Amino acid sequence: MLTILEIVKNTKSVFSHAIAGVLYYIVEVGEEKYQFPIDMNDRHDVGATTFVAEYKSITLMRYINKAIKNDEFIKIKWYMVSMVLMVSISDCEFAGEGSSPFGHTTNNS
Repeated sequence: MLTILEIVKNTKSVFSHAIAGVLYYIVEVGEEKYQFPIDMNDRHDVGATTFVAEYKSITLMRYINKAIKNDEFIKIKWYMVSMVLMVSISDCEFAGEGSSPFGHTTNNS
């Protein structure tokens, strides 16, 4: 396991997403990426703090330590998918014959 110094030294933590009042940040350490949460629902812990999209990781060290302690500092697999799929609505078949999910009618002749 990484030490806290290895995690926060010269790294940045970047906001990833939020679910049910929990913010998730990603920190890249070497070639690996790790995710950790910050629970905005815990007002005693975060108070009225405003969180921004990117921090030096040392700024969030308290939350990283908490995540490590609670087994919530997790290594993530990072996949970059670059694919464009173009489908014409008139080429699709939907549950309602002759209709599209956008309220348009299709020509099924």
